[in-house]
Amino acid sequence: MPLFAIYAVDKPDTLAIRLEHYAEHRAYNEEQESAGVRTIFSGPLQTDDGEVMNGSLLIV
Repeated sequence: MPLFAIYAVDKPDTLAIRLEHYAEHRAYNEEQESAGVRTIFSGPLQTDDGEVMNGSLLIV
């Protein structure tokens, strides 16, 4: 089965929006897992200092 990397960088100054939707986003990913979409790895990208989430990386 092929694997796909999804690399997404957030627009500047959108951390508040990301945090507002974070729980809903995680719930959706769990629903997809039970529907057969296998997520190998997922997590936020961070700024160089590790202080701010600024994107996502998923391996599906």
